[in-house]
Amino acid sequence: MLPDTIKTLAVSEVGFWVQWGLIIQVVAAWLALVVFMLFLLTRIGYRISHKHLKVTLLGIPVRRVRLDNIRNIHTHYVRFGEKWYNHLFLKFDQVLVIQKRRGLIKDFVITPEQRYVFKAELDRAIRNYMGLPPAPTVANTTTFERLAAQAAANKKTPPPANPPPGK
Repeated sequence: MLPDTIKTLAVSEVGFWVQWGLIIQVVAAWLALVVFMLFLLTRIGYRISHKHLKVTLLGIPVRRVRLDNIRNIHTHYVRFGEKWYNHLFLKFDQVLVIQKRRGLIKDFVITPEQRYVFKAELDRAIRNYMGLPPAPTVANTTTFERLAAQAAANKKTPPPANPPPGK
């Protein structure tokens, strides 16, 4: 038979490894959860329907903003707002901020791959939903034509008379 001191050492040593095994399992579960959350972060997408801007996670809509609730769309980063990033590391050149008319949190921040293209599509969808005519594109008018039309509208003076003949 073993002396009592050896028996107590053997029992306490087994308890020690059981406790460390539990700690290792908990740490592994936390690491798996963090990796899964990072995976889900990269699977956030954005879709524009005829009535809503939808934020999707693995193709399932998780957040919707009505198109008539959108007041403004801009590219300046805001600190406080509802953030729906789809990148592990935030790229400030991909941030698109949607300001809402109603709601407790007015700013809605997303990071589409091509923010200016997405902004143009969102503007077009809002105009269609509200029944507004499509916005004129730069291809329809040149810069000079637009500036001349704007100056004429602001000036509102009659055109100059014809010069006298002979000069």
